[in-house]
Amino acid sequence: MNDLLQAVAAVPNNMHFYMTMFPQLDASIVEEVLLTYKDHDEIISALNKIKFGSIPEDELRACAVSTAEIRESPELWIEKVPGDGKCLFHAIHKALQMIEGGDDDYGMTTDQLRTFVFNRMNDPEFRLLTMAMLEFENAGTNQTGEQLFLAYMQSMRAGRQWAGDVELNILADLLQREIQVWVTFNEYAKHTWGQDPTYRRIRQVSTEADYVLLSESNCSFPLKPPPDDKKAIEEQKKMLAEKEPLRLLYSGRVHYDALVKAKK
Repeated sequence: MNDLLQAVAAVPNNMHFYMTMFPQLDASIVEEVLLTYKDHDEIISALNKIKFGSIPEDELRACAVSTAEIRESPELWIEKVPGDGKCLFHAIHKALQMIEGGDDDYGMTTDQLRTFVFNRMNDPEFRLLTMAMLEFENAGTNQTGEQLFLAYMQSMRAGRQWAGDVELNILADLLQREIQVWVTFNEYAKHTWGQDPTYRRIRQVSTEADYVLLSESNCSFPLKPPPDDKKAIEEQKKMLAEKEPLRLLYSGRVHYDALVKAKK
């Protein structure tokens, strides 16, 4: 098989090979993909996405449910929040209100949450985490992690920076809750269904598979106690298991809404 793949890689426009692999696709579609991509892996990925894109949505949903590591299948619905650059904080606040009930601020308003997070980002553990994230996102630039961090904080201070992974970790630690970031099923299927099944990591789906929680990397948790403090670790695990997680819905367009259990 390896010899075959090497031969295909050497002749990327091998129509017969790809038509054999994807007999359900029209030859004109395969030809268009071969004209667009030259790398074998890119060709396979593109053809897979076209192939799975033609499968009825009900079948995809059924498959998603069957492959999920489902521990719980709540029926979820969206609570919209303003898209004013502070949507993540609005969504966290709204999710907490919906879980706890009532309109209380639970100690902090949306703006106070944002201010707390901004100040906490200067703590050593979160400063290093932010720098690592920024260096990864800006690979290839001449700026140091420290320079990227200072620019990021200045943008946050001016209200021009949207919050993301680091801020979610700080909020999880502040609120001592797991925070989950879900996506719509269509968004998930559009971006991942053409990949190999081992990459379709689904941790949980809603009852109707309208919303999907991917791997644990899409969840934020409070900072862990020191590894040698076994008692504290067990107490934290118990505490997190007893608290309902805060669920956010990421739209894929740099916007978060709250995602809450449907009312019975």
